[in-house]
Amino acid sequence: MSLEIESALRTLLARSSDCVWRRDKAGYAECWASDGEWRILGQVIHGREAIAETWCKLMEPFDKVWQLSHNVVFGFDRDRPAARLYLEETLLVPTGQVNILKGIYHDTYVLQDGAWRFARRHIDIGYLGPADFSGRWFPMIDHGFAPHDPDPSRASTPSMAEAYGP
Repeated sequence: MSLEIESALRTLLARSSDCVWRRDKAGYAECWASDGEWRILGQVIHGREAIAETWCKLMEPFDKVWQLSHNVVFGFDRDRPAARLYLEETLLVPTGQVNILKGIYHDTYVLQDGAWRFARRHIDIGYLGPADFSGRWFPMIDHGFAPHDPDPSRASTPSMAEAYGP
């Protein structure tokens, strides 16, 4: 992968996180391919507009969300730029409680309309709860060597009900 492409993909990750902090729905939508796919909390969402709508609903319970991507490993998956990254979110709820989320994203990217965008994102959440780690830990599969995704067709984990209750 060229340094130019890697730099553009790192910029995409930064723009996406910036949109999360600012709750910028239009900016967040622009990070996605028109036919993008997002696998999150057991759901599979297709298309830029549906992804943006789902993202807004997932953001509703939080006053603030601070999102960081760590240990990004870029490569190729089926001739497409791909990455595995470790995600950390700090989530402030209206009661003042602070929770954190730790997960692993498997991404593929596409050049569309002159910009690199998310073609597909799949998150497996490993932890969700208070910063003292007294919350819920979820089982994780062995992902193998990064950026390889061992089974892109699998459901994202945990499901919405497992993470937040019925």
